[in-house]
Amino acid sequence: MTKTKHDFDPTTITAAQIAGVIDHSMLKPEATLEQVKMACETAKQWHTASVCVRPSDVSLAAGILNGSKTVVSTVIGFPHGTTSTSGKLEEIRQAGQDGCREVDMVLNPARLLSGDMAYVKAEIASCVQQAHQIGMKIKIILETAYLTPRQIIEACHISQEAGADYVKTSTGFAASGARVEDVVLMRGTCKPSVGVKASGGIRNLDRTLEMIAAGATRIGTSATIRIIEEARALERDGKLDQLWQSCIDRITRTNVVNTEQIGGDPGMKHETFYCPLLSKDILDELCLNITYATEGRISREQISEVTNWNTAERICADCVNAYWNKNNMPAPKIPAKEDN
Repeated sequence: MTKTKHDFDPTTITAAQIAGVIDHSMLKPEATLEQVKMACETAKQWHTASVCVRPSDVSLAAGILNGSKTVVSTVIGFPHGTTSTSGKLEEIRQAGQDGCREVDMVLNPARLLSGDMAYVKAEIASCVQQAHQIGMKIKIILETAYLTPRQIIEACHISQEAGADYVKTSTGFAASGARVEDVVLMRGTCKPSVGVKASGGIRNLDRTLEMIAAGATRIGTSATIRIIEEARALERDGKLDQLWQSCIDRITRTNVVNTEQIGGDPGMKHETFYCPLLSKDILDELCLNITYATEGRISREQISEVTNWNTAERICADCVNAYWNKNNMPAPKIPAKEDN
């Protein structure tokens, strides 16, 4: 795991620590006001980081949580992110007036997928500035289900440069939610000062701890009661640390050897190594006579022919070294900088 200021002691964890990183969510459009009130009481009882409610419910939640350490958060441009920038800025202003302390803003995926990076950068920068002026933290929702690894990296870089407090995987309304590999990628891309929020499809304790082990510093879920009660039960039985260590070990093994990522390709005679940050155009730029079958798959025999090691190290050295170490193979000699 990449060390951040939010990390737990890697050898131990408590139910209270788990509760402290949860944003308890009540965002379904059909949720009644009574359900919103119950969600706020749940968040208050378990001392979660925040309760995340719909924009129209912020003032209600703020009244219930007044004096509590649990803050009110809400969503901006939710769930599709295609609200105009001026509309998002107005939502942020209104949320602040109503008592909100954190906002989760959906970036515009259509603009990102269209390559309109100037729009994406300007919008994120404007929203970050507006939130910080009001004294609120802001999380940028990437909606990773729609993005390639390289687009996730680009969105993380843009968010970080703009001063965002967190990057977040998902709204929970797309085809898929948080994935471990995306959390690992986001954590590895961002500086330790930028938090990573995993959200979407996190409904039990094992999945929660898996996301935290992968680098998540916030968890968005509506299954808070189930998760914390399960954690407290295991804690009473002295088994919570055991599950935590199991999740750490699982993430470590997945990062080093993923059988879906490392192995032979159909129709190819040699083994291949997979790095999600590489694509055909990067391989063409970095390698001589490279052999690949699909995006990101590079020949173990040919990787030693990388010619631009300054770039290659930044992109995939950690993955390559992990693979070679696993197989007790010597890593290739990296030429001195003046030899490049």
